[in-house]
Amino acid sequence: MRCEEFSKEMARWLETVWDIETPAGGEVPAELTRHAEACPACMKRLKTAKSLVSARHSLAEPSPFLANAVQERLTGVKPAARKHPVAYTALAAALAVALIAVGLMGGLFRSGSGNTKEMIVRFSLEAPGARQVYVVGDWNDWNAGADPLFDTDSDGVWETEINLEPGKEYRYQFFIDDSEWVADPKAPLKIDDGFGGENSILRI
Repeated sequence: MRCEEFSKEMARWLETVWDIETPAGGEVPAELTRHAEACPACMKRLKTAKSLVSARHSLAEPSPFLANAVQERLTGVKPAARKHPVAYTALAAALAVALIAVGLMGGLFRSGSGNTKEMIVRFSLEAPGARQVYVVGDWNDWNAGADPLFDTDSDGVWETEINLEPGKEYRYQFFIDDSEWVADPKAPLKIDDGFGGENSILRI
């Protein structure tokens, strides 16, 4: 299997496991595993996809534009209206994040492209053993499922990049496994969050 075929097969697998009526999880096809074991770049992409599959229930629904864009990008055909919009939007949300993360979306999304009013900010947290990690703050209205972090190489360090507007101050925390709120240990500025913890402060 070539890397191009791997990308197509993984997109098909993601679409299958992200069906709203399919139980969480889903076995990785043997041919994908065999290729990934011989290709470090594809193994990294496969690990990212598996991480997203395990956390699928917490992904937010996308806009109609995003749903259509993902489907059209995968098939080359503009999608018609679907009978089950909830299932479709959940699927599209999953595929959108997964495809962006593993590099299958090509030029559909580019961080900060053409927008001089935003800059890319990298967030990272060392959390070995965590199943899910999100960064939650002022920019996403403290939506606990809006901005997931990913441990693509399984080293216990979770990371993501977010476009934020410079010249502002943002308060944020990390949310781990749907239960634990922690301040960023690398942030030099912190403030009491009013609930016995601390908010990290980011100024850009």
